[in-house]
Amino acid sequence: MAKASTPRAMPWQPSTSAAWTASIWLLCLCSTSMGAPTETSAMNQPLASIGDRFTAQFLDGFVAAGTGALFYFAAKAAGLPLELTILGWVLYLLICDGLPGGQSIGKKFTRSAVVHVDTGRPCSYLQSFVRNLCLIVLGVVDCAFIAGRQRRRLGDFIARTKVVRLAN
Repeated sequence: MAKASTPRAMPWQPSTSAAWTASIWLLCLCSTSMGAPTETSAMNQPLASIGDRFTAQFLDGFVAAGTGALFYFAAKAAGLPLELTILGWVLYLLICDGLPGGQSIGKKFTRSAVVHVDTGRPCSYLQSFVRNLCLIVLGVVDCAFIAGRQRRRLGDFIARTKVVRLAN
């Protein structure tokens, strides 16, 4: 009977404590509400530019990839299926605009926020899920709507949200 070998830890693999440290850092970054819109201020804010929206989406893509990487290393350390990497990536993309103040990490960088179109309240997790599911499913078709006068994607229309530029 052959003896099963135990896998060796590779020197380039981050430890689980490094993954936890990165997760806590990301949570702290997301939970700060500096510059977050209030209900009344968001109603009077101008719409975010198309360039700001694409920049925020680009940066959120990197953050989603990083989240997927954290899920990968956590799954590998725990002996779980590595397909959880996709779960981490998709999970961030779906709920990122529901973070405090309606600001994903990319939107914090571009000083913009997602708010309810009628009330000006910051985007909820459910609204974020709906608006970003349209983006994941429809892709370019969803983005084409940004060129309209209201600068709202199809997902924004369905979730009743808009992206505003925050005051400096």
